[in-house]
Amino acid sequence: MQGKAKFVQMIGEALHECATRTEVIKIEYVRKKCEEFAVVTFTDESQKHVCITADSCLAIMNDIYRALR
Repeated sequence: MQGKAKFVQMIGEALHECATRTEVIKIEYVRKKCEEFAVVTFTDESQKHVCITADSCLAIMNDIYRALR
């Protein structure tokens, strides 16, 4: 899933460049067995795992947005 990995990375870069209230450092794509996650890392080094299995790019953006609210 090279496309998903790149898309998730680009979302992380965009959020890191913005002065957001979430203080996102990066977002990484992780695949474990049959599940796919976007792992969001914050400036305090805490992480949030967002399930993106079977998501389209638009659904990935929505899931990450909902996790950051």
